[in-house]
Amino acid sequence: MCVTYLGYLLLLWFPGVLHAQSAAQPCVAPRLPHGYIVPEQDQYATETKLTYACEKGYKPAVEGWWATSTCQSGTWSPEPECIGSVDACGAPPKVPHAVIMDHGHQELFAADTELRYECEDGYTAEGAGNDKTIVCIKGAWTKGPTCNQTACTPPTIPNAKYAENPYGWYKEGDKIWVTCDEAYELKNKHATALCKNGSWSSVPVCERSVDACGAPPKVPHTVIVDHRHQELFAADTALQYECEDGYTAEGAGNDKTIVCIKGAWTKGPTCNQTACTPPTIPNAKYTENPYGWYEEGDKIKVTCDEAYELKTRDTTALCKNGTWISVPVCERSVDACGAPPKVRHAVIVDHRHQELFAADTELQYECEDGYTAEGAGNDKTIVCIEGAWTKGPTCSRVTDGSSVTGGGDTTSAGSWTPPAGGGSSSSSGSNTGDTERHLTTIDKCGKPHKIPKAVIVRTFRRSVKYRCQDYHKRLGPEYVRCYSDGTWSELPTCQASYCVVNTFEYPDLKPAGEIHVLDGDTERLECVDKMEWWFNNYSDGQCNNGIIHLSRCCTKAQLAIKTCGGSLTKRN
Repeated sequence: MCVTYLGYLLLLWFPGVLHAQSAAQPCVAPRLPHGYIVPEQDQYATETKLTYACEKGYKPAVEGWWATSTCQSGTWSPEPECIGSVDACGAPPKVPHAVIMDHGHQELFAADTELRYECEDGYTAEGAGNDKTIVCIKGAWTKGPTCNQTACTPPTIPNAKYAENPYGWYKEGDKIWVTCDEAYELKNKHATALCKNGSWSSVPVCERSVDACGAPPKVPHTVIVDHRHQELFAADTALQYECEDGYTAEGAGNDKTIVCIKGAWTKGPTCNQTACTPPTIPNAKYTENPYGWYEEGDKIKVTCDEAYELKTRDTTALCKNGTWISVPVCERSVDACGAPPKVRHAVIVDHRHQELFAADTELQYECEDGYTAEGAGNDKTIVCIEGAWTKGPTCSRVTDGSSVTGGGDTTSAGSWTPPAGGGSSSSSGSNTGDTERHLTTIDKCGKPHKIPKAVIVRTFRRSVKYRCQDYHKRLGPEYVRCYSDGTWSELPTCQASYCVVNTFEYPDLKPAGEIHVLDGDTERLECVDKMEWWFNNYSDGQCNNGIIHLSRCCTKAQLAIKTCGGSLTKRN
């Protein structure tokens, strides 16, 4: 109670003191770049003194290396400030190919500050002691080191290889061992290079080997197997050729390898064409190879175009040594017809331009407007039979219901007149006596007749074609036609047309059994050997009308110049 009363009395007696204390304001911590404060706190009471100092290279704005400032009514007096020292140094100099050790980012450095440089890899400081330290003295740096290159970069050595350093450079005194590329050799026996003062000394030289070969020879129609582009090849290098498709290597063993021997290549292969390109066969077709060429020994089966037939019975061509042999020939069929006849006032329906027409081809005429076909049934069809067209229609003008002929004869269409000298037109087992016989399709006449020693080789709509077997000749027509009355035209017969030689019956002939000779032909038969004969002897057997004549045994030369008289005799 007494203490409270005493405080009250003091306030009454010293009112000015209370007012002064309430007017005093504290100070916030000053901002001091490049300096530090003692004591360090966020707020300071009035009349508080603080001490501050500056970083290296800086000093207080007032005299001395440390200073004080007092908080007076919320402000500092004097204002704390760090300014650059006159003896401080700025950024250190940049030295080529060097870095400063333990150097943080800093704008000013105090006097006597030391910095140390280190030369980059492959560089060394120049001078005695190789000093790499600089010092800040009176606001300036002492001279920095000079870093000279002493390491070597990987050298470029033409036509050579060496083990490369994984660091990408070589130290002073390092050596590399050089190996020449294939087909190259060292100019001298020195195979190492030395790194000295940043460059290579005694670098080996690789030159072309005297035993190396240049580019391999170009062989027509070949390719080299697994061959990369290369200018030189070492001695004993072997290269393998392959012939192109359709070509084969010539010679024994068909060797396709070349070897580099003493600077030259051995002889390469010769590739000859053995495949065949698709042949051009006039008036024929065949199944083409999708590859565009045919291998040796390939065969193609040839089919003649319409209105053409094979000249011989052989239907295949053979690919041999790059060319086609035994190529079938398609010639105009004897049954084919040429251009159809022109009929006045008529046109052919659906007729394309064509030079030849196959046997049994039918063409349809149409009369022009105002014309009509004459004759029974008004047939306007023509047929190609035995190389000739049947008679075409006659188109007559229509006038007031009556026909007026437009020219030409009035033989009815679809009829056929035998050629002059062509034999009788009577059918088998029938004779109508007509000068013109109307043809029809063969189904109206039934199954064609079987003729001894003959075969039907072709069937048409209105006729069939017969051929006699080997060693027989045909008597009568080749074609048998079907007439509208259901009968066939005259049939041919086949007569034997050959001679038989029984070699066992002739002592001068080598036994070979029975030999057949076609009528009109000559067969050369081999004779037995005799001591007095210097050469092989032969007998020519000629067949005429079923009778054989055998010459005596003579040489081929005698037979050729026909100086071989006489004939062979049979055994007794």
